[in-house]
Amino acid sequence: MGKSFIRDIDRGYAKIKQELAKLRKQEVAVGLQAGDMAADGEMTIARLGAIHEFGCTIEQGERKIMTYHKMRRDKDTKTASISKFIKKKRANFVMQHDVGPSTIEIPERPFLRSTFDEKNKEWQKKAEAQLNLVATGRKDAAGMLNTLGNVLEGDIKRKIASGPFTPNAPSTVRQKKSAKPLIDSGRMRSSVRYIIRGRGEGKKK
Repeated sequence: MGKSFIRDIDRGYAKIKQELAKLRKQEVAVGLQAGDMAADGEMTIARLGAIHEFGCTIEQGERKIMTYHKMRRDKDTKTASISKFIKKKRANFVMQHDVGPSTIEIPERPFLRSTFDEKNKEWQKKAEAQLNLVATGRKDAAGMLNTLGNVLEGDIKRKIASGPFTPNAPSTVRQKKSAKPLIDSGRMRSSVRYIIRGRGEGKKK
């Protein structure tokens, strides 16, 4: 009687199992990442984002402020005139003012929560479609996570740019020349990005 044997031919199943195992150990984190600093170099972008996301009340005590102006002297009348407020680098005249206590109310502008509420179902469908590609060997884990990260990052950035949000206060409009909130230098919007990390690494210890 002749010998019989079974030949095990791997047509990619082992690789698929490996990639699915990677997905169980990794996650995509999208938002304002730790370490990025705001334009003033003192506040983190994450903290600035939290102020806009949830709103806050800022109590300011008595203080002194400096305003910057341009002084011009009329050649004929020999009289001097002082301009309205200008940027420090263009000024040749500085004034100091005593300012009393004040309260600043910054309203909620939830660019993260609102994006999640609007896009969550769409994101789930996208994730399911990407997972199917991995499960059938047409994509690896890294490719899937990068695809999802790019989608979520893009949606949040578009939300920051388009709103709608509570408009800037009149005083802010005068300063920034725009009623559109969140977009100033674009620093916060450009700081929104995704990272791929170990599952659960973002939890507080």
